[in-house]
Amino acid sequence: MIKSIVGIYHFNGAPVSQKKLVGMAEALFSSERSQLVSAQSNSPCIRLGEIISEKNQGVYETDSNCVLVSDARIDNRTELGRALNIPASEYETVPDSVIILKAYQKWGKDCCKHLIGDFVFLLWDGHQLFCACDPLGMRVLYYHQTPHFLAIASAPKALLALPEVPRQINETTLADFLVLQGDPTSTFYKNIVRLPPAHTLTATDKGITLRQYWSLDPTKRIIFKSDDDYVEAFRELFEEAVRCRLRSEHPIGAFLSGGLDSPSVACTAARQLKAKGQRLTTFTSVPREGFDAPERSGWLNDETPYIEALKPWHDNLEVTYLRPEGRTMLDNIDRLFELAEGPMRNPCNRIWMEAVLEAAAARGIRVMLTGQNGNNSISYNGSSLFTELARTGHWLTLMREIKTKAAMKKISPLAVFKGDVLRPFLPNALWAWHSRRKEGAEFPWAKHSAINPDFAKAMAVDERARELGFDHHYRPLTDGRKWRIRWGTGSGAMHYGRDLSNGWRHHFGIEMRDPTADIRILEFCLAIPENQYLRKGKDRYLIRRAMDGVLPPEVLWKTKRGEQLPDWYERLIAVRGEIAAEIDRLENLDLARRCLDLPRMRHLVENWPQNWHDPKIVREYRLLLQRGIMVGRFIRWFEASV
Repeated sequence: MIKSIVGIYHFNGAPVSQKKLVGMAEALFSSERSQLVSAQSNSPCIRLGEIISEKNQGVYETDSNCVLVSDARIDNRTELGRALNIPASEYETVPDSVIILKAYQKWGKDCCKHLIGDFVFLLWDGHQLFCACDPLGMRVLYYHQTPHFLAIASAPKALLALPEVPRQINETTLADFLVLQGDPTSTFYKNIVRLPPAHTLTATDKGITLRQYWSLDPTKRIIFKSDDDYVEAFRELFEEAVRCRLRSEHPIGAFLSGGLDSPSVACTAARQLKAKGQRLTTFTSVPREGFDAPERSGWLNDETPYIEALKPWHDNLEVTYLRPEGRTMLDNIDRLFELAEGPMRNPCNRIWMEAVLEAAAARGIRVMLTGQNGNNSISYNGSSLFTELARTGHWLTLMREIKTKAAMKKISPLAVFKGDVLRPFLPNALWAWHSRRKEGAEFPWAKHSAINPDFAKAMAVDERARELGFDHHYRPLTDGRKWRIRWGTGSGAMHYGRDLSNGWRHHFGIEMRDPTADIRILEFCLAIPENQYLRKGKDRYLIRRAMDGVLPPEVLWKTKRGEQLPDWYERLIAVRGEIAAEIDRLENLDLARRCLDLPRMRHLVENWPQNWHDPKIVREYRLLLQRGIMVGRFIRWFEASV
């Protein structure tokens, strides 16, 4: 069930008006069937509510004055059922809200350490308000705090419905967004804060306290006796990560590419569903009929042959190919902002993702499986093996891996040594000099960002990058585990996508579930040795071995990757005139002029390229221009709706 939650707490004990809660809820209503279900607490200073559109499984109260509202899917039900004395016959049916409340009653504020799944919740125990967000922030919560009250909700629009909350754009977040860095607490609205992943918030009459309850430990190690033991342990975890995400009263679908992550998820799910006599509908975006543009080295424009290779292996896979012809990034863009309440980082991806979600919703599908986090977990390529072998003094193994990669890439061993061993150990100043010399830009973000350099300076983006631990030179770390933690869970930039996913979930009525983001999978994949991911030149070694017998060899050992929307430039060409007109309109907005490098964007439109496959052209048009237009349109939408 798709839900939203809202709450207001007065620090001074003053009564909270039900009218304000209703106003917040009305801002979140996704359909005429939506309704607000209010919680009854023992204190007038707190009001909580859920917005639901289907049968109520939500607001939960007990005689001990505990009241809970939640937007949650709890996955480790058997484990928690045993610990919380829930009858075994109810493990799969007990409401998620009941599990959360019982966990709080048993473990108090440490309850989140025991919960696995995607969740946010607000809990009043008679004395304090306790709020929480799941470890990766797959569900979202936002709050506004003053000396007098705390308001908290599933989307900024609910907070902005309160007359006390000013509607002002956050220019710092705009700058961060344009250069691809981010703070996990920031939003596009001043005075509205995101509850960070893996954090709890406790509110009492003295104010609020935030606490982090989970993080990946880069020092943890899992060591087995044999390579087969790693594969066996991974398979067991992965089967469970998929199984617990198949709990649904509605049909289940899956995103499917010809790579490794989504096929591993989809085909594992298909095998489990077949045992129940069920089918799995998958969706694959492919380019238009007749698209025959040259392919980038190492990339595929059309993965249809690899999707077709999966079908004989899993006869309950129902493959659906989508060609989102005629769609562009500017289509119905105001709706995008209404859903995400901010711009989208990769506008091209919206075209095929919305096409998939529309097709899935039309078939009554309410759950879509993905493998979005796979690169940092199940299909990590093991690239930091070289630096680990160097750091630990395993020189013979290092030389063997260098020679193997050199032979496979048809380059010299010295080139591999320089790129994979020496460069990560360069001092920061030398690495920055090397990057500037290579890219020919004073600022590393300039090559792909439409930000106005004066605005970047005023917003101190480089200083903020250092504060946030963000490296715009993208230098590889000598410790690959720390790198994977940063990009897999700790990068503030990843949370821009959570806003959009949350909006899509409510608009299409579809929940996206990612087994590759299961924290049990993440913890395991981070703790095993690097040589389980790269061995004798075979990268992604763990998932290739684990999926033997699940995926056909041509998919399992494919070395090329699939392009996302390879015909992106044709769609851009179709709206060239609209983009030029949009730049004209943005010239009349003060914030757009200050924020965006409009002269550079105009120059790109007026000097249309011919070779759309040149990396510089891709950076300037697919990234810089489209993202700049996206931000400009967001500013215009925001100012028109003030």
